[in-house]
Amino acid sequence: MPRTNSQRPASGEPGWRPIWTAPVNTPVLVRIAGQIEPVVAICDEDRCWQVTWTGDLLSRPILWQPIPDPTGKEQCSACS
Repeated sequence: MPRTNSQRPASGEPGWRPIWTAPVNTPVLVRIAGQIEPVVAICDEDRCWQVTWTGDLLSRPILWQPIPDPTGKEQCSACS
């Protein structure tokens, strides 16, 4: 069954981790409740999330994963 915008990503989706485990000040891919596509965002020291390209604040981030490099490997050394 296809996922709709209001559904959370399946907890077993490969690579996605709970949002509270994300590194600080490191761009990562973030899933937002109610959206299908992830965005690139950064978590600051106060645990506030901002979209990298626009600076918009994210109100409901739920999962994150490192941004893969072109070969599919993780780019983020802080994400291990």
